[in-house]
Amino acid sequence: MSIKITSFALTLTCIATLLGACATTQPPAATETAAEAELVSTAEPASPEPEVETEYGNFTEEQLYQAIISELGAQRGVVDEAGDSYFDLALETRDLGIIRRAVQFASA
Repeated sequence: MSIKITSFALTLTCIATLLGACATTQPPAATETAAEAELVSTAEPASPEPEVETEYGNFTEEQLYQAIISELGAQRGVVDEAGDSYFDLALETRDLGIIRRAVQFASA
């Protein structure tokens, strides 16, 4: 008998907790002073920043081929060879993106 009462009390407690958790309160009303409203209304809309033109590296066909083969090799698990290839490519091109990728392979 005591197990049934304990089970019933536990069930009621769980239900009450769940119902309490589901209850929501209204967010406080947004009170705006006249000065804040004036500041918002008189503020000039921000002018959009000009888009920065992306700079692409000038690579030869051989360099692009070497980079693609290195990436595919790394995806297939040949990380050491891909790292060596990227190191050679970084020395050859002196491109910052290639150098960063070579460092990623070296630290892996």
